[in-house]
Amino acid sequence: MKILCVDDEICILKSLRRLFRMAGYKIATASSAQAGLDIMAEDSAISLVISDYQMPGANGVSFLREIRRNWPETGRFLLTGYADKQEMSLAIADRVIQRLIDKPWQDDERLASVAQRLGPPATGTLFRLSI
Repeated sequence: MKILCVDDEICILKSLRRLFRMAGYKIATASSAQAGLDIMAEDSAISLVISDYQMPGANGVSFLREIRRNWPETGRFLLTGYADKQEMSLAIADRVIQRLIDKPWQDDERLASVAQRLGPPATGTLFRLSI
C-alpha cells in the first residue's frame, strides 16, 4: 500500500514523507493537483491520497473529487489550515473527503488515522514519535 501526498509547499511534503517512511509506509509526493493525477494514472498501488486544501490551480476538494471519480476505492484525506466550512460540509456529506487533517498536525494522530484507513505498514509495526 502506498500513500500519495499532494501539497504545493515542499517543506510539508518533506515532513509527510519523513513521517510515513519512518513508520514503514511507501509514499509518493506531488506538488500540484495535476502532478497528483499523473501519479495516480501511473501507479495502481496508491491506496490513500492526502491533499492540501489550498493549492494553485485547483483546491484540494476539487482534486479529491476527481480522485473519487476515477479511483473510487482510494482513500481521501484533506490537509488544511484553512477551509471554506460550507464547502467542507458538502464534500464530507458527498463522501469526497473521508477525513480532515488540521495543520499543524500531531504525528501520532496522523499515523493513527492512516493506520485506521490502511492498516499497519508492511513492517507490521507502528511506533510513537517523541518530539
